[in-house]
This record gives sequence, structure tokens and C-alpha cells, in this order.
Amino acid sequence: MSTRTKTLSMTALLAASTSVAAVAQTAPEEGGSPTEPALEAAPEVGMTPDTAAPGMTSGAPDTFSELVSIFEEGMPEMADPAVIDTGYVIDTLTLSDIPDQAAGESESLDLALADVEGELAAMQDEIAANDMLADLLEAQGFAAEDVIGIFAAAPDRVELLVDDRA
Repeated sequence: MSTRTKTLSMTALLAASTSVAAVAQTAPEEGGSPTEPALEAAPEVGMTPDTAAPGMTSGAPDTFSELVSIFEEGMPEMADPAVIDTGYVIDTLTLSDIPDQAAGESESLDLALADVEGELAAMQDEIAANDMLADLLEAQGFAAEDVIGIFAAAPDRVELLVDDRA
């Protein structure tokens, strides 16, 4: 991952949702001495499912031409905003962070985004419904309607791609 990402640290929220090992003591066997306390793992709390379709963990496109190309083919597979919670690392990328924008690519992206307007609006509505994502975006000066993609970078890491063009 390049330095073009802005990672929101959510360690306080993660600490509150992680599992804690519980100590259980076993009864002594007949004629034996008490055994050492055994560590019994508590159920995993906050385990997060993979939000992307199988094989969809490559993250956001690295170049502007790749971005235009994937949207020209239709709305790409995106991570599901409804399941993103405090167990995820969330990176926010902006279009201005993506290198190699050639002349005319901005207009090509606008045309491709217009072709998937309905699906894009539905995704943005789901982002707005996720209070954590909406708050994260607001804290960075963005809104759900600015997001044009939620790319799974790993099973527990997503990249929000924000259109920051004026």
C-alpha cells in the first residue's frame, strides 16, 4: 500500500470489541493435586466476515486509467457497507491521490459514473446508513454521496474512494 492513503485509527473502538481470554480452573482429579488454571478462549467477538466477493481483495485501482476502465465495464464488485464495523481498517483515498491522470480521463470517468448512477446512489445510501462510515467521512470533510467506491483491500480492510474533484 502506498503512502497515498489516509488511515483512520480505530484502536480505541477495536479494543472495546476484542475478545478476552477467560480463566477457568479445573477440579482436582481424585488423589491428585489441583491443576494449573487453564486458559479457555472466549468466543470471538467482533469477528468480521469478508465483505467482498471471492477474489475481490485487490483494493482501489492504482492509476486513473484503471479506475476509468473498471467503471466503463459497469459498476464493479464493491465491499458491502452494511457489514463494515469497528473490526475493519478503513483507508480513505481521493481521486487526487490516484496518479497518472491523462487528459480527458476525468471526463471519461464522469461518463462511466453516469452510466452506473443508480447502483452508485444505492451504494451511497448504504454508506449513509452505516453511522460509523458516515461519521468517518464527515470527520474528513466528506459525505456518503462523495464516495464512488468501497474496495476490499483484505478481508478486514477496505478503501473508500472519494471523488474530491470540485
